[in-house]
Amino acid sequence: MCSLLLVSSRQCRRILTGVISICIIIFLYACANRINNNQAFVLTYYSLTNGNRNDLNLGFSDFYIEEEKLREKQLEYEYDLTCTIIHWNRLNGVQKTVKFALRTRLFKEILVWNNNPNVKLSISDLDASNHSTKTIRIINSKVNLKDEAKYRVCAEAKTRACFYVDDDWDISHYTKSLIASYRSDPNVLHSVTEPYTYYTNLIWSYFDTNIDLHAGFSWIGCGSIFLREHAQRHVELLHQFLSNQTELIQLGDAFFSIWLNDIPIQMNTEIVQQTFPSADKSIPFSSTPNFLALQYQSSVTAIRILEHSLRSARLNNRSILFPRQQKGRFPYYVKSPSPVDDFIFYSNILPYNLHNITFNITRDFERGTRKNLAHGSQVQYFTSHSTLMAVDRDPTTCWHSTRTIRSDDFYAIDFLYIQTNITFLLYVNHKTELQKNLDVSISTNGLWWLSYRSYNGIYTKMTNHRSGQQVYTILFSASQFNPGFQSFRYIKFQTSVESNDRFQLERWKTFGKNIFVVCIRSSHWLTVRCTTKTLLNDLKTSTATHHQGTNIVKHACAISMDNNLYSVRWLSSDSHRHHHQTVNVRLQNLLDQYQDHSHINLSGEDLTDDDMKTIVDEIIVKKQCKQLLLESNRITSKGLTILAQGLHNNQSLNYLDLSHNQISDAGLYALVDSLTTNNQVLKKLGLTKNEITDHGMKYLAELIKTNRTLTQLDLCSNQISDDGIRLLADAVRHHRSTIEILWLMSNPLITDDSIDSMIQMIKHSQSLRQLWIFKCGLSELGKEKLKRLEQTKIHLKIYVNNWKS
Repeated sequence: MCSLLLVSSRQCRRILTGVISICIIIFLYACANRINNNQAFVLTYYSLTNGNRNDLNLGFSDFYIEEEKLREKQLEYEYDLTCTIIHWNRLNGVQKTVKFALRTRLFKEILVWNNNPNVKLSISDLDASNHSTKTIRIINSKVNLKDEAKYRVCAEAKTRACFYVDDDWDISHYTKSLIASYRSDPNVLHSVTEPYTYYTNLIWSYFDTNIDLHAGFSWIGCGSIFLREHAQRHVELLHQFLSNQTELIQLGDAFFSIWLNDIPIQMNTEIVQQTFPSADKSIPFSSTPNFLALQYQSSVTAIRILEHSLRSARLNNRSILFPRQQKGRFPYYVKSPSPVDDFIFYSNILPYNLHNITFNITRDFERGTRKNLAHGSQVQYFTSHSTLMAVDRDPTTCWHSTRTIRSDDFYAIDFLYIQTNITFLLYVNHKTELQKNLDVSISTNGLWWLSYRSYNGIYTKMTNHRSGQQVYTILFSASQFNPGFQSFRYIKFQTSVESNDRFQLERWKTFGKNIFVVCIRSSHWLTVRCTTKTLLNDLKTSTATHHQGTNIVKHACAISMDNNLYSVRWLSSDSHRHHHQTVNVRLQNLLDQYQDHSHINLSGEDLTDDDMKTIVDEIIVKKQCKQLLLESNRITSKGLTILAQGLHNNQSLNYLDLSHNQISDAGLYALVDSLTTNNQVLKKLGLTKNEITDHGMKYLAELIKTNRTLTQLDLCSNQISDDGIRLLADAVRHHRSTIEILWLMSNPLITDDSIDSMIQMIKHSQSLRQLWIFKCGLSELGKEKLKRLEQTKIHLKIYVNNWKS
């Protein structure tokens, strides 16, 4: 056929290769759509005839990323958290933990259970300012329930899950990581501990597939998250099965994780005890004379009861109170959070194969007791291979995988949430050939992965360690990844073949999204401009290797090239002026990527107040942007004042999203002042999580009285109380407001006291179509009153429980 068409054999091969490649892409796209109708991809086809890894691009579309970010927010709403703390005699420890929990704003409520019947706690004991009276709740127990109190306090929570911590641990360096880990797999117990206890807990695991036994042990005191329903069920189980051994109920921790009949997800890290004044020190329950005997009895009893119940259920084909199916979404991994709480390192290479360990209740009933503690070379081997060494930022330590590489082994990073254009460094000691042959994949959820086969945005350099070993520094700049690969939460490095080598990771270092890398080709120079001196210090002293297909970089230092070896020279100082210029250059490069100026998304780009002048000049004035998204940046009231000044003459911007910044009431005042002057354009305004209080609501109420264009207003996750709602409701009711959609979710200070004002607002508003007010402080009766109003108006929807009802 080719000869008849007078086509050369080479041309024929190219045509056939192209046709086959297009068919493969179409097939993959169709399969992906069958996997999930919500998943959409960027499909870009280039020539595949030259064998270049940079040619094929199958990545995530902007639509898919936005859908996945929405899914993350939905999980945040669905699995919101109560911080639960037990007080006995260390008031100072409880105060520190409460103060930290309030500062993070990660918890809807803080519940303190006072286990000391001789002391009556009040909120003023925990928060001298008394500003958090509706966030903190105290339960003064008449008796000391010891461990049982941990589960009773969670059973009283209003949220679906609880974050528990004993009053003597500093949780500040892993709280975000633990929460992110939990929300990715919320039906399993998640906890944190140090390397020795982590390894011991793994040893205390039980598997018997014949009776659906797959239990693991974990202490919960250093920080743990679990479902409220699991705590409620645990209290019931304790009193049902230990009614004749009530002295064991006070050791409820020995039973909890075992009776969940699932392997808990544990993170291995350094744990730090808080320091206390001498008056706050007391003898812990674990130091009392009879404790060790009770602990032994509890550990043996826990597995005996579970094993007997499961075996009886299998033999008699009946249901039991204990779960029989595992609930986890992921296989078991070893995990360690970074010391600054910005990512989690994990791997599927375990210290040993948990599932291959046999269990016989007659022989192994003491497995979970102190008679089976790890010791000697067994402990030393694990601690020397701890994943903690991959994240401790210590160049003298290194994580070595516990065995040689097998097919499908991997190590990975979870960046806690979907991030765009992130930059990070990886230091590896294993052979460069092993690293080069790893399959690099990205994911938004940790379950569905896309391979990244390009070298774009990946730069490798070699350094001679003082020990004589070679260390490879690998720079990953996601802003230079191919389109469709610049936004992700997880990145994984996986083998497809066996190897006699082992993974050896010295450390990771992330730089967030404040690094912008522009790649250019040059025959003699490698220039690197950075917005942080830290990255330059990491790059400037090492020689470099150059992968085929890797672009040369342009940044603030220069590297001369000689036979693929580079030496570093500085080109510019690290002055404040230069830093400010590079930030503007970075922002300018971001803006240059937009061909369509009607919609510009700069969410999560680490923008500061200094960038607002550029935003005004380039986006609002010059580009006449219609929709501007500035979510999740570092904009304060100062920056918003600059932005507001630029809106005085706004003729185009109709949608502005400022969610997840720190604009506060002062910034809102400047914005309202601008919109009052020019109130004919802006229709949608997003102000989620901006520290807005009732003072800010006064300004918004004044705006609504005169504005006739604003149709959508988002005020979720602020500090608005009933007083602020009354001001807003009065303005909407009496001044012909045009508000159609009003979001007020996750404002826990909104209670039934403002229900009547909201009812009158809804009844008299001619425009309001949707009111979103779940995750507030409303009672079930208050919610019912609002829901009844839906029957009075055809197009009215009021969401009081979740996204659907």
